[in-house]
Amino acid sequence: ISDVALFFAHYDILSTRPGGNAMDPIDYLFMNSRATNSNILTNPNLKSEKTIEYELGFQQKIGNTSSIKLSAFYREMRDMRQAVNVIGAYPVYRYLTYGNIDFGTVKGFSVQYDLRRTGNIALRGSYVLQFANGTGSSASEGINLLNSGQPNLRTLIPLSFDQRHSFTGNLDFRFFDGRNYNGPKLFGRDFLENTGFNLVVKAGSGSPYTKKSIVGGVMEGSINGSRKPWRTTLDLKIDKDVMIHWNKGNEDGKVSRLNVYLEISNLLNTKNVLNVYSQTGNPDDNGYLAAAQNQAIIASQLDEEAYRNYYAMSLISPGNYTAPRTLRIGLQIVF
Repeated sequence: ISDVALFFAHYDILSTRPGGNAMDPIDYLFMNSRATNSNILTNPNLKSEKTIEYELGFQQKIGNTSSIKLSAFYREMRDMRQAVNVIGAYPVYRYLTYGNIDFGTVKGFSVQYDLRRTGNIALRGSYVLQFANGTGSSASEGINLLNSGQPNLRTLIPLSFDQRHSFTGNLDFRFFDGRNYNGPKLFGRDFLENTGFNLVVKAGSGSPYTKKSIVGGVMEGSINGSRKPWRTTLDLKIDKDVMIHWNKGNEDGKVSRLNVYLEISNLLNTKNVLNVYSQTGNPDDNGYLAAAQNQAIIASQLDEEAYRNYYAMSLISPGNYTAPRTLRIGLQIVF
């Protein structure tokens, strides 16, 4: 539009080969014994999975060093793999295989603010609103439905990666050397020259899961109708550049840059929840110990208190949480 504003558009088609479906002659040689409810026969005749993406946006300059970008995107996923029921086949009447019957859409809107280096500070922040719906999140998601006698039903549900809200912020504060140094001094020395602090903040709403009852594990509500809790993570990196001069007496002596850094992942040691038990929505409790119908079984154990303690411990899984605070110290040298 001008030297301070622009429109942009993006269109893309990506085709990928369906993975994990190379022909297995053993499946067909022993088809009578392999065509069971728990076994899915390979299908070497699958189509390529396609992703078609559209994006339209607008970017505007704000001041001399900052800009804001607005964009809307739409993504179609076609010919995705999913388990299908084949009826009236030969030499077995019914068997399970994979077919290109799944599809999905991702719609969203994003806002991004970018502040280029102004003094010591550079800043970037973004927000994404997304709606991801489809007929299946994985290629084997419909097996239980098919084994219950239902046909190849296609119903739109929230996909497993449907994160409705996502925030990302990146703040970089840095001191330079020479005349550009404006930091504190120690005994007359610029002890923080070429030193930087980088803080990354990530926050997002929880992904969906299917709520189930404590008794019998029967689905409550709809598929992927419940949500996990929000997650927030802060990562900090502190680094310093040290210039190494080789052959100082020679004008053509080479200069190398040694970067010393300290990375702190999950700075606040936040216990973010990744996975939950579908019966309760909690990462450390599946509701078994508190259920009224289980009290007689629990009381009949040799030691009720020990049984409760060990059962509670068995539910605690590190995979249900993000990694704890982690520190990394490293060196990088650039010649």
